[in-house]
Amino acid sequence: MSLSEILRNQGNECYRRATQVDAGSSPVKARDLYEQALSQYYQAKEKAEDRKDECSAAKNIGKAAWRIAGVLRDKNDGPETIIFYLHEAIKGFCVAYNHSEDCKDAEWRTDVFETLNVCLQQVNEMADALGNRDQKIAKLEELCTVNTVVQAAGDIQLALGTLYFHDGTTSLQNGDYKKCLRRMKDCYRPIEEVKRLGFYKGVSCATPDLLADARVLEQDVFYHSCSASSIQARSQGDELLELAMQGEENLDMDLIFDVIDWYKQAIVLAREIDLEQEAISSSRLGVVYDKVLKITGRAKAYFTKCLELVEALKPRTFFLDKWYKDCTATLKRYQDEARARDEEERQKSRAKFIEELADELEDLKDHNSGAISFIRHIYANYPPKISSWVKPGEEDMKKWDSLVTRSKEYKKLILKVLTFYHPDKVDEKEHGKKWKILCEEITKMLNHHFEFTKDI
Repeated sequence: MSLSEILRNQGNECYRRATQVDAGSSPVKARDLYEQALSQYYQAKEKAEDRKDECSAAKNIGKAAWRIAGVLRDKNDGPETIIFYLHEAIKGFCVAYNHSEDCKDAEWRTDVFETLNVCLQQVNEMADALGNRDQKIAKLEELCTVNTVVQAAGDIQLALGTLYFHDGTTSLQNGDYKKCLRRMKDCYRPIEEVKRLGFYKGVSCATPDLLADARVLEQDVFYHSCSASSIQARSQGDELLELAMQGEENLDMDLIFDVIDWYKQAIVLAREIDLEQEAISSSRLGVVYDKVLKITGRAKAYFTKCLELVEALKPRTFFLDKWYKDCTATLKRYQDEARARDEEERQKSRAKFIEELADELEDLKDHNSGAISFIRHIYANYPPKISSWVKPGEEDMKKWDSLVTRSKEYKKLILKVLTFYHPDKVDEKEHGKKWKILCEEITKMLNHHFEFTKDI
């Protein structure tokens, strides 16, 4: 019997007694016995004469350290101490598994591997108890270093990548896009490690589900990296714009064009990934083209795109956000200016015809004392040119005198006449602009009589 085996047997006796004491609910004494066993196992590993002795001692180290961690966990001891013993257990199991392929049977190795995975999971759970996410990340990073069994590395790497990702998304929600970008970059190493394990030395050391989870995480990381990069580009544009606007009398146009490039980059990074960031950057570009470069066409195009993106984001609303207010206010101003220009052009084009129609308009005003008399006058002197109009007979027109103002029949009569003179019904190409303008004036007068019929 080798010295290593003798030391292991001595440790096994302490270990057996510790399990009995543990069952009797005396954790302090149980820990003391496990510590004695652990000391014997460390010595046995140092005195090992071959791989078989070394692996046996390493497995025993793992079991004893794991038991101590269990005792401490039952006592609600501090997570740091528990994690220390779990690390010791993991180191022992790793040596036992990695060095035992040629000297131990499959059942023995399976027991080591399964217990190793339990320890890894327990470290992950204890890291969660730390509260601080940076501390959790540090513990998982350390765990990735402590574990040397390739077949067990995938779950830890994915857990680390997921923790990086959640820390990054939280940072982005809090407005810290720089930390988000750092964390998204941190994610790629563990993700690539999981993918590598899928083809490790021609043998898959990562399950299909684990590889699928890694691909999903990789896609999520890409999306959030694009969002954070878009915010970063927009922020750079904002800073340059503020710098350029400090000397409004002598604008630095090179800076302005740099601003435009940053905003465009922000749009490209967010396109079809983060519609909100794309909308914000589109609005920013619209402001630059509107207020700085005075290029209304381009400004309107970017503001319109912004509104399209906002529409796609419903039911979310952005009424209180400055970028949305800038967008809607500027587009409204454009619409008001366009309407004012159109009205001005319309009045200019009407002015000549109004002058030519001076006699007719004066005649209409003179005969506009009442709706019935006015209708008779326009039917007689300015009959509608619409093909569906048929002049009423004398008997029908006499009946109009008996109509009570505001009665249903009175209103129907005015509405019917309006359909014959409404400018939208006039074919300008056939009857000319002059007739259309005359119909507009007749319609105004008829509308005045119809408004009078409404209840006050």
